[in-house]
Amino acid sequence: MDINKRNLNIIGMMSGTSMDGINATFVNSNGLSLERYNVNCMSAYSKETRNLLKETISNYKKFIKDVELKEYLSKLITVDHFKAVQKISKQSKIKPDLIGFHGQTIYHNPHQKISIQLGDGQLLCNLSKTPVISNFRDNDIHFGGQGAPLAPIYHQLLMKQLNLEKPSCFINIGGISNLTFYNKNQLLGFDTGPGNCLMDSYMQNIFGLEYDDKGRLASKGNVISNIKNLILKLSNIDKNYPKSLDRKDFNGVLELVYNTKLNSSDVMATFSEATCLSILKSIKQLPETPKNITIMGGGSHNLFLMKKLKDLSAINVKVATERNLPGDFIEAELIAFLSARSLFNIPITFPETTGVNKPMIGGKKFILN
Repeated sequence: MDINKRNLNIIGMMSGTSMDGINATFVNSNGLSLERYNVNCMSAYSKETRNLLKETISNYKKFIKDVELKEYLSKLITVDHFKAVQKISKQSKIKPDLIGFHGQTIYHNPHQKISIQLGDGQLLCNLSKTPVISNFRDNDIHFGGQGAPLAPIYHQLLMKQLNLEKPSCFINIGGISNLTFYNKNQLLGFDTGPGNCLMDSYMQNIFGLEYDDKGRLASKGNVISNIKNLILKLSNIDKNYPKSLDRKDFNGVLELVYNTKLNSSDVMATFSEATCLSILKSIKQLPETPKNITIMGGGSHNLFLMKKLKDLSAINVKVATERNLPGDFIEAELIAFLSARSLFNIPITFPETTGVNKPMIGGKKFILN
């Protein structure tokens, strides 16, 4: 690959804290702009990968010390990502110049300066015979940042491309919800609280279902105030940004719910309410009230949650698809965009998005060996 080539054909891949599989996209980017080829795919994790990931999340302290198991799961995740590369390459019929590989987050604790994304960039490079950029969070954490969120710099580009009235706000509701605020002079970003992690974990453990389709179960329940308040407390609502969260921060809530006889629809209504309120309370922390809000990620498909957000907010709220954005693949586009920035030594995180001490270049390049 000619490293002086500024516009690159890039496959970007993201598997978020919801761990529901891999979202992949094919774009053209130079790290300053991005053009879509409208080639996207969702690729599920293998059954073995998913089962081992669930075991890992439930007992992450033991897992972190088990080097052999960690390497084995990392290989499984990488092979599953390679299958996604094959799938989207077949769709695009274009040879990629670069692959952006975020990997699977299994543990994030910025206070301990730890953020673990499993996945072997060198193995993916060797399998795909394509240069890979990975390890996006390490440099930020090393220089005092939270390592998250990574999205703000790409969200800023989208806001400009859409010519949205400023100040504008983007919210990604994945496993954890994160927010980007931009008012022409200031770019802010932080995690707001749970997204789908509590709702999805409960549905998977109690009903064997991946999620509450369109929020139907939650819509039938009543909010349990003490559990809602506990979730909001754990979301660090009163803490100043930058700030980031991990799904493990809410493990105590799930344990409480599992060990108490509660109506399932009430539990889901409570989790949905807490997700909504943590977002709305975070918006109130911003230096200005946004003129508009755009919602993306898996949570945008939860009709009950979206109606609640729209009803409780006096701001113009739209889902990404209403703005002609590929809502399920924005984070995959983000990883492709960050990969180009990394390759060309352009910063990807900033003091007001992660708390890092200066604009920071991130990512590690892997080439064929």
